[in-house]
This record gives sequence, structure tokens and C-alpha cells, in this order.
Amino acid sequence: MSAPRAARVILASAGTGKTWQLTTHALALFARGVPQERVLASTFTRKAAAEILDRLFARLAGAASDEKQRADLDHALGKPGLSRADYRALTARLAREIQLLRISTLDAFFVHLAQLCAAELGLAPDWRIASEVEVERGQSEALSRALGE
Repeated sequence: MSAPRAARVILASAGTGKTWQLTTHALALFARGVPQERVLASTFTRKAAAEILDRLFARLAGAASDEKQRADLDHALGKPGLSRADYRALTARLAREIQLLRISTLDAFFVHLAQLCAAELGLAPDWRIASEVEVERGQSEALSRALGE
């Protein structure tokens, strides 16, 4: 397996092709044999993260079943000549190990990192991020105590 390319950050406004670029880059890595757990695609919203995952599989399924889509994806990946069988195998591998795909929001990614390093960060083992209701309740209680003093 060849070494993965350097990290890529894509900054652009809505509708400028970020999802296409992210999925193309991820698919190129997967096609080269880079394990799913070595690739992170992160965005700001759950909707965008779900769209990245949907597009990833849609592009693979299209390439596995349609000659034009296969040629388009081969061209985008810079790896012309992958067969339908290659794309089917790649789709199956990603689907079989979907739990290893790291496509998430930035906040979910950082929560995951904090959970992995809870002890080193001095966090309680059962820590979690407060819900909006809990935050509002805590702010209310703090304000009441401050005004009561």
C-alpha cells in the first residue's frame, strides 16, 4: 500500500463543489487501498456529513453499474481503467466495514477525541456534552444564585 497523500482542507462557500472534492479525494484514497479508518471527512452539519456518505456510495454504485459514470469516476480519480468488478469490490469493502468510515461533524470528531483521552484531560469517565435544555437550566440557576447573593 502506498503512503496516503497529505491532508487536504477544502474551504469554500455552499454550492461550490466541496462534497464532490471530498468524495473524490476519499474515493481515490480507498481505491489505492488506504484503510477507511485512516480517512476523515469532516464538516459542520450532520446533513452535510450524511450527504458526503450518500454521495460516496452513489458514485461507487454508479461506476459499478454504468459505463459513463465509471469513465467519469476513473477520470476524476486519475486512475483510468478500474473495472466494474473493481468498483463493486470497493463498494462491498466500504459497506462491509462502514463502521470504520469517519465521516462526521467537527464537533462529533472532537467529542470522540475527548472521549478517547478523557483521563488525560481530567474528565470524568462518564462525561458528556450538556443538552441545550441542560445548558439553559444551568445558566438560569447560576443567574439566580448570582442575583440571590
